[in-house]
Amino acid sequence: MENGELGFTRNGNFKVDNDSRLVTMEGYPVLGIDDFGNTVDIYVENNRLNVDNKGEILGQDIRFQMVDFLDYSNLTIVGDTIFTNNQGDYNIIQADIRQRF
Repeated sequence: MENGELGFTRNGNFKVDNDSRLVTMEGYPVLGIDDFGNTVDIYVENNRLNVDNKGEILGQDIRFQMVDFLDYSNLTIVGDTIFTNNQGDYNIIQADIRQRF
């Protein structure tokens, strides 16, 4: 987010910004994980983004960064669809996702 803090969303309505980067409706970059475990921005090539049910972005060595929280009471809502986690205690998880649902 603007202050450098990580935000989390369950809202899957994303858009593409002027730099071809996948962002939330509020304009925050959607983060992925590369093959080395690094957090990276997700870029949309040729206005197409194909994702398999494990969150792998086809044609790129990136998958969506999906997390679960150890204690949901540590989440704070920011705006309509963004949460922050004041304890930083979350686990990166594998989860099924569906594109266009």
